[in-house]
Amino acid sequence: MTIVQRRPQSDRILEARITAAMANIRNALVPVRTVAEVLHHPGDRQSQDRCARILEREVVRIATILDEL
Repeated sequence: MTIVQRRPQSDRILEARITAAMANIRNALVPVRTVAEVLHHPGDRQSQDRCARILEREVVRIATILDEL
């Protein structure tokens, strides 16, 4: 029996959830990083509005991921 098999199932489930959450948060941060780069080079109002919507969506997404933990 390996160490992984000896761990309680609840530990394995928690580890899997944390691993999935980490991946999901990293994925949500990609558009946030892109928006930050775009905002360093101000463009038109339409671009700024689009960036704001992206940030709002990704913040909600990250909060939801954290709530599910």
